[in-house]
Amino acid sequence: MLKLSKIYLIVVSIIAAFFLINGCENDYPESLWDPNYSRKPDPEITSIQPAQNAFAGIDELTISGSNFSTVIEENLVNFNGVSAELLSATATQLVVKAPNVVSDSILVQVSVRGAVLFGEYFPYQLQAAFTIVGDFDKNDDAYAIEYNPSDTSLYVSLFIDKNGISNIITRISADNERHDYSRTLLDKASAMRFGPDGYLFYVNALGVLCRIPPGGEFPATANQIFAILPAAAFDLDFDSNNNIYCGGSGKAIYRVKSDDGSNITTAATYDLINIRAVRVYDGYLYVVGRYTGDDPQIPAQAIWRNEIISADGELGPNELYYDWTAGPYLESDINTITFSSDGNAYIGTDGSEVIVILEPNGNIEPLYPGVLSRQTYYLTWGEGTFLYANRRGSTPEESAILKINVLKEGAPYYGRQ
Repeated sequence: MLKLSKIYLIVVSIIAAFFLINGCENDYPESLWDPNYSRKPDPEITSIQPAQNAFAGIDELTISGSNFSTVIEENLVNFNGVSAELLSATATQLVVKAPNVVSDSILVQVSVRGAVLFGEYFPYQLQAAFTIVGDFDKNDDAYAIEYNPSDTSLYVSLFIDKNGISNIITRISADNERHDYSRTLLDKASAMRFGPDGYLFYVNALGVLCRIPPGGEFPATANQIFAILPAAAFDLDFDSNNNIYCGGSGKAIYRVKSDDGSNITTAATYDLINIRAVRVYDGYLYVVGRYTGDDPQIPAQAIWRNEIISADGELGPNELYYDWTAGPYLESDINTITFSSDGNAYIGTDGSEVIVILEPNGNIEPLYPGVLSRQTYYLTWGEGTFLYANRRGSTPEESAILKINVLKEGAPYYGRQ
């Protein structure tokens, strides 16, 4: 009996000590449960517009559905885990800028603060606005480019290629393979155009108009010289009667007959204006030039034009088409110009916006702002809606030839067969 009493006292002592240490009440943490909490309904996605042909990093997309927040910051939109920039929000629509995610199987997810589950849409496709052609970089030192529809190839003039060979013209086939086509005389080509019978015509700073026979020639020969111009030319183009117009530091437009290199006339004079680029469109020759005089009435840089008034290539008087110094990109220089079939001028510059679009009404805006970089040296249209651009930069990453889908077809190049 005494033994049981001792055991009883020990147990009572232990229990007393426990309550003395821990108190008489349970010290649980405060509950996280909010009895007044009401979760938001989960978002749902029913469609995304455009449904196809949207460009990564460029296009605005409209996501339609339900249960989105009208407070833009309370929505989050991901494309394969990459956040998109939200531009506007309603309960049924979100407008976002497509992130730079190129894929044909993108999972789009919308989350709303206060909702538990994602709204999902799969698959969605974003395509690249441009691709890189020919694996060119700064070690290739590329200048003029020209497209040949007869063999669906791009031709590129290199001052020197990555193997150290100078004055090469390389052909980039449709499968993106490089092939040596010819060499230019003494210097690279600053501009090239395919002309009648498959000849490739080019100009450079030497004041000669040269041509390479169909199929190319290797090495170059003196027989390439087609016409001796009065001064150096930087660019050339054909009209619908196969007259060739050349312009450059001679401050004039020279007309050369494509079947007779000795038949040369000065078709228009541009006093004190160094001509940088020319392009024939809709019965006019457009001329890009930089004024070197001091007359304040003449723009320091502008696009002029001359009406083509005869089949023999005669030109009308100079007309100011666009005063570059009065526009938003006056700090940049124009390097090249071409036209789409609906009359928009695509202008390559050395500025922050490397390709800008000038509409016939004078409105001007960048092509794919924030996506293209470095200066655009030369532009030429390829097949369909693709525009080729030679981008020159100081690093291999910045120097490349781009094939850009601009969703418009180019105006015709009359020399091409």
